[in-house]
Amino acid sequence: MSRSLVGLWMVVFSAAACGGLAEAEEITNAQLLEQFRAMQAAYEGRIAKLESEVKTLRTQTATIQRAGQIGDSIDRAIGETGHGREVAQTLFSGTNPVRSTSHMNMGGYTEFNYVDRGDTISRFDQNRTVLEFGAQVHENIQFYMELEYEHGAVISGPGTTEGELELEQAWVDFKLFDQAVFRTGQIIVPIGRYNIYHEGWANNFVDRPLMHRRITPTTWWEEGAGFHGQALDTDYLGISYEAYLFNPGRADRVSPGGGFRGLRLNGDAPIYDSKKAGAFRVAFEPARNAQWFADHLEVGISGYYSGYDGAHGAFDDDDNDQTPDLLLNHDGGSVQIWALDLTYERGAFGFRGEAAMAHAGPGRTFLGSGQQAFGMYAEAYYEFWPEFLDGTPFGKETYKDPKLVGAVRFDYVDLATDNFDQRDLRRLTMGLSYRPIPRAVFKFDYQLDFSPSNRNGTGVGDSGFGDNTDAFLFGVAVGF
Repeated sequence: MSRSLVGLWMVVFSAAACGGLAEAEEITNAQLLEQFRAMQAAYEGRIAKLESEVKTLRTQTATIQRAGQIGDSIDRAIGETGHGREVAQTLFSGTNPVRSTSHMNMGGYTEFNYVDRGDTISRFDQNRTVLEFGAQVHENIQFYMELEYEHGAVISGPGTTEGELELEQAWVDFKLFDQAVFRTGQIIVPIGRYNIYHEGWANNFVDRPLMHRRITPTTWWEEGAGFHGQALDTDYLGISYEAYLFNPGRADRVSPGGGFRGLRLNGDAPIYDSKKAGAFRVAFEPARNAQWFADHLEVGISGYYSGYDGAHGAFDDDDNDQTPDLLLNHDGGSVQIWALDLTYERGAFGFRGEAAMAHAGPGRTFLGSGQQAFGMYAEAYYEFWPEFLDGTPFGKETYKDPKLVGAVRFDYVDLATDNFDQRDLRRLTMGLSYRPIPRAVFKFDYQLDFSPSNRNGTGVGDSGFGDNTDAFLFGVAVGF
């Protein structure tokens, strides 16, 4: 083959090769353009999705912030927190109240007990289940209600029951400023500390102190109006108060047998025309900056006064025309209750104590002769946790900070201090409770009731029929 022919073939091959490369380059660019357009569409879709998600997150964040502001407002207006003290009468007892977009809230607690007491029939008892509802109507206006169901109440149907369904609290708060919040409605009477903090999960024993069963009844609520607030709130000293006017109490129900428990109206209409009742409690926290002395120290002073008119002639006590009227000749008078309470906590150790003196003047009491009564209790408790329980279902592998609480309480009541022959009671209670979380508790208590010898009728009704009666109690309480 001649050199010229070879050169021609080389030229043709080179041209063909260049054309193929150009065609391959053209196909690659088209594919890249198509891929770029696809990627652009995908990114635009992702961007639109992200913008939608950001918008949703902003809405959710605004809702959460609003709910937090509402919660803070509730805590400031209703409760007292900080400086090492427990929450004082927060709007809800439970740890996880449900907050809806309409600012309605719900919480509550339940108590279940078993009691095996001396001469009485042992029983399981759904002691109480309470539902709590509240609403933040405005930053300065709150509503709260508490619906309580006791002892397996049967609202309709044959037979009788010891239970009841009652509206225990229902009030509205109008906040003027932190020092003065106006409250009106159905309100807890602020006599003693236990009546305010009476929830089963907040206390170490199954039974309530005898003082709060016979001298200052718990739970004690009435219809009225008044003010509460934080009078002083510094790093050194805290002073809070509650003061209300109520309908007058039923002095005619005060008796040596039942004590002052019948003083409560329990929703009944008042029977005294011209008198009203008043109650207050002032709480002092004098050691807020003395952490070396106490994590929490609170001293409370409270009082109750209710006047009553005299009653002369016939008195219809049951609105029943078929039953005879009572013939009374009673002078007017008053019922007074004064109470002192102390709470101290330092590390794992705690102490609670209260004392109350009650007086009903001659006149419209049950016997018409007046009555004096005294009650007190002192309770010490200690929190601990054994390490060998950590690996069990009750320990720290399951719960963050479980506690065992050992406690002892001494109760004393004298329902008629001015009458040596009338009955009184002394009670010693020893208990061990298990708290997997702060608002859930399992309680195991042993009680011993004893009274001075050589006295007649010394057994209070809920302590059995003998002068010396023991009891075993088990309870479960949960705040939610």
